[in-house]
Amino acid sequence: MRLTRTTRLSLLVLLVLIALLLVSTSWISRNLPPNAVSLTPVKPSFTLGEPVELEVINHTNQTLRVENKCPEQPLEVAYESAGYWREQEAKADGIGCADAFVELKPNEVRRLSYLPWQAKLFTQPGSYRVELEVEGYETRYRTTFAITSK
Repeated sequence: MRLTRTTRLSLLVLLVLIALLLVSTSWISRNLPPNAVSLTPVKPSFTLGEPVELEVINHTNQTLRVENKCPEQPLEVAYESAGYWREQEAKADGIGCADAFVELKPNEVRRLSYLPWQAKLFTQPGSYRVELEVEGYETRYRTTFAITSK
């Protein structure tokens, strides 16, 4: 069976469109391995009013970028209430804000303090969750910790 020129051209266009769709889909839905980034509180629980600090470690061999929402708190913070995670938001006044993104170099360990946002974010004892999203990837990294009464 011999294909006409129009049919061959149509098939070629269809193949090109499918290839473009596959390439764009893989670019949009990139994921990092679950262990590519560690997000860990420096201790499993903090007493109310105690500075909350986390460590972020990039376990990859590439530089990763995380959005800097300054003067809002770094990363997403949520408080567990009645079985639901409720987002917490806070802005710090009078702090200098740096670039729009924070770069994590390969194998870099970075300590993150919530001191400027502490009084607005961690207002009561309970379970808290912090979530990190790396720019350009869908994978999200989470950690939980407790705030206990004094």
